[in-house]
Amino acid sequence: MSWTLIFKSEALVEFEEEIRIAQRALDTDARKAFLKAYQAKFKDPDTYTSLCYALGFGLHHLYLGHFILAAIDLLASGLFWFSVYLFFTEDVAFGVFPILVAGYNGLDFLFCLFWGDQIVRYHNSRLARSLMRDGTPSA
Repeated sequence: MSWTLIFKSEALVEFEEEIRIAQRALDTDARKAFLKAYQAKFKDPDTYTSLCYALGFGLHHLYLGHFILAAIDLLASGLFWFSVYLFFTEDVAFGVFPILVAGYNGLDFLFCLFWGDQIVRYHNSRLARSLMRDGTPSA
């Protein structure tokens, strides 16, 4: 399963259904342990989308534990806002780099905003699959 599953709603629904079938096959104690561990690590799509609005600093990536993407977003946002500061205070021309950085931030923002629900569903599905694979999960 790859991250491109985000773009295929039907495939994501099928994957989630496979997890539900596997969950129903667990005995009562294993199912309780699985649900307890899953609820402890479950991520909410609305929280992800709300964090996406936070000035493009990558908080939504941190929420899912994607630390490299969060660092890239933080660096890109910092460089962009620093170049805006220089433009208004030091009369330094923008140049191409800040425009590219702003373009990256804009594309990342739009992608995460419009596909946020699918991204979090994919994340939660991978979480459930890994908990199932590990046997009796622990919180």
